[in-house]
Amino acid sequence: MDMRLELMAEMTGLKTVDCHSHTSLESEYREVAPLSIFSMGSYFERDIQSTLHFEGGGGLYDGCRSDAQRWARLRGVLDKARNVSYWRHNIVAFQGLFGLEDGELSDENWESVNEQIKAKTAGPDWYRHVTEDVCRLETQVRNIPWFEDWEPQYFTAILRMEGALNILDSETRAGLEKQVDRTVTDLSSLKDVLAELVA
Repeated sequence: MDMRLELMAEMTGLKTVDCHSHTSLESEYREVAPLSIFSMGSYFERDIQSTLHFEGGGGLYDGCRSDAQRWARLRGVLDKARNVSYWRHNIVAFQGLFGLEDGELSDENWESVNEQIKAKTAGPDWYRHVTEDVCRLETQVRNIPWFEDWEPQYFTAILRMEGALNILDSETRAGLEKQVDRTVTDLSSLKDVLAELVA
């Protein structure tokens, strides 16, 4: 067997551990679902804003009342930015998950892809399906600021420690003390409070 094919076959059986997650929590996803072509920008939003910066700013879809109007706006951005990597990632997702058969979105196919996105992302099992069945995700590391609630089902939390480095700031210290209902008076009590915070 070709070594590349052998490697690919081996990789197919592996679960994924994402070491730097940008995935929405399921609760956040549920607040915005169903999605559409126009709400699945992810990092492509940066390219949209970069393009708009040179055209007077504002939101790309400001004033749009229909998906057809949104498509006309997005098509204008794609005329300038369709080859950036963040848009190419979206194309791969549209092809693999939402029935895009062509290499690009066009006036002829965008609407059917958009309807697939809306229908599938409205499904109650879609988040789980993509996370577990498509991505085969075991877990993903999520940087958690102090006191942020998170959902452990698909995530492994890494507590951000910038606050500990700024503990001499009275506002930072007061927030920590309030959260754990203890007073920080010296280094020893700080260690105890931080240990309690991460427990």
